[in-house]
Amino acid sequence: YSPKGLLLTALMLISLLIDILIVLFAVLFIIFIKDLPSLSLISALIILAFIPFAYMNFIWFFKPLHHLMTHRISKAPLLFANINTDNADIEMYKGADGYRIARITAFTSICPICTAPIELADGKPDQKQPLVGRCREAPHAHVYSFDRMTLKGYFSGHEGYLK
Repeated sequence: YSPKGLLLTALMLISLLIDILIVLFAVLFIIFIKDLPSLSLISALIILAFIPFAYMNFIWFFKPLHHLMTHRISKAPLLFANINTDNADIEMYKGADGYRIARITAFTSICPICTAPIELADGKPDQKQPLVGRCREAPHAHVYSFDRMTLKGYFSGHEGYLK
């Protein structure tokens, strides 16, 4: 086990525990707000602002990591991406020693229709796959499937579109 991996796991568990405690505290605060006689509106709003913080932390940090475990590839959370990169993916693969390893990559290609860059993006709601290749210039028209093992894909649009 690597020290960095253990540290990251500890950070994630602490962050999840803090999220749970924030939501629990906010729910208890809402239940017992009438019993707090000297509470100003500003302090109540500050305390209730922690609920969206916990929700955003869950959506932007834990949800991509859950998708990583189920789909083996996901868009990297902002915390893991390089500040100079706007397109980062996190991928699980089996290393030479047999352990599963997560690595940050950027899967890109060139669109054969318009020669713009293709990047991995969320497939929902218009595609069945969780991640698809979307052309940067026409993200809803130039959509491609993606197979991370063969690094190949096919055009997902109407077959008459290319003629």
